[in-house]
Amino acid sequence: TFALLSLFSGVIAWWMVLTQQSRKVAQEESNRQTQLLVEEIESHQRTDEQLQKASQAADQANQAKSRYITAISHELRTPLNSILGYAQILDADEDVPPNRKQAVSVIRKSGDHLLSLIEGTLDIARIEGGKLALDIKPLGFHDFLQQIVGMFELQARNRGLSFTYETPGFIPDFVRADEKRLRQILINVLGNAIKFTVRGGVTFKVEFLREMAIFETSDTGPGISPSDLEKIFEPFVRGSSTQAGGSGVGLTIARMLTDLMGGEMQVSSDLGKGSTFRVRLFLPRVYGDQKTQITHKIIPIGYEG
Repeated sequence: TFALLSLFSGVIAWWMVLTQQSRKVAQEESNRQTQLLVEEIESHQRTDEQLQKASQAADQANQAKSRYITAISHELRTPLNSILGYAQILDADEDVPPNRKQAVSVIRKSGDHLLSLIEGTLDIARIEGGKLALDIKPLGFHDFLQQIVGMFELQARNRGLSFTYETPGFIPDFVRADEKRLRQILINVLGNAIKFTVRGGVTFKVEFLREMAIFETSDTGPGISPSDLEKIFEPFVRGSSTQAGGSGVGLTIARMLTDLMGGEMQVSSDLGKGSTFRVRLFLPRVYGDQKTQITHKIIPIGYEG
């Protein structure tokens, strides 16, 4: 009995020692893990502070860039207006010798190209700087679409291309939208399709479903390779080897404006077969008395002086 009690007491004592030692080891491990966690949190805080400082520096640099682009663009546009104005006067002057007409035409085309480049750069700077505000008003949707179609039917015909306008389903008479920016999006996308299409034609389809307008532009142009599908939305980048004019910012502006209006622009393409651009925008219908808010535009018929 004494031996058994001694053995039992020894086991109990050894168990208590082991328990105390295990508790001590566990506490030390817990303290070590806690210290590591505190160090990791402090490291994350330092990283966050560095990222915040870098982000602030990038924002300041971006704002400075936008201010510089805006200022220099306005400075460039002032003398450019004089160049274009006098080039237009000389181009219409019958006293200019025929051998000089070509030079005047080159001046005009170069000036127009430079002006489009400046306007596109200004729009990008305004959007990036958050200074472009939308002017949402009631818009005569049918008349608006007919104006767009009439403009590009003529362009397509002059290039020997077909232009098909489709409106499957219901199209409302009036919607609420920023007419200028919506026109800019469609002109950039449709103009790009006609510009890069050599044979075949362009199809412009408009659908309206549950206050969402879907503008789909399909062409039979050279198509875009998969590696270029995202690059085409970068400024001054073209996704086709076809030689065509333009500043290379049309699709950039169209996508930025689409995002600004809360919409979505998608592109799909088969190399050698053509491309399809799809723009989805929320354009709520206008009902009742709201239609009276539509302002009628004054159309100039001439000038004096």
